[in-house]
Amino acid sequence: MVPLTLGAEWVLMAGDTKQSCPVLKSTIARSALRLYSSGGSLYGRLQAAGVMERSLVMQYRMHPVLREFPSNTFYGGRLVEDPQHMPAMDLPKLGGMVWPRPGYPVAFFDLAGRQERGSLDARVPQSWRNEEEASVALRLMLLVGSDPAVASIAILTPYTAQCSTINSLLEGEEAQTLFAQHRARGIFYASACRAYTVDGYQGQE
Repeated sequence: MVPLTLGAEWVLMAGDTKQSCPVLKSTIARSALRLYSSGGSLYGRLQAAGVMERSLVMQYRMHPVLREFPSNTFYGGRLVEDPQHMPAMDLPKLGGMVWPRPGYPVAFFDLAGRQERGSLDARVPQSWRNEEEASVALRLMLLVGSDPAVASIAILTPYTAQCSTINSLLEGEEAQTLFAQHRARGIFYASACRAYTVDGYQGQE
């Protein structure tokens, strides 16, 4: 933002006009910045003010099926894949588990776990965690890792406390014994398994 204060004639900024608003607890700050009435994010507000923009529609990260939802919901169906960098279309074979919809790499598992405030990490006492979900995540990890093509597995969660809970479970003696037993039997191949917060994982795709 410094060039804007020094009389720059041209400023090139890169960002996403559809990104979420900053999280502000102060109602005074939200009112002053008009975050929720004029576009939300910085780039959204600039777009609403008529600043010239150019959209980049080529994406390199998502399976085409996963791309469909954000493209159609937020970007008017304009996102496309680079034909030179198309992701693998074959879904991993998950130890006998059948994908709910063949060809779609998405599966939802509904469970009535108990949400708790607090964390194994004293620095984040107000975050949420769910030990039953963490246990299910471990079992799903064993399924996903049963495919020889899967070298690493990342579990993403929006909550710091849940991230800490899952990693403590993965690093525990019981989970490590399970991993060792499955590897010895030739039914687990992933060498790197870890949980991350959504924010913490950005850029590592």
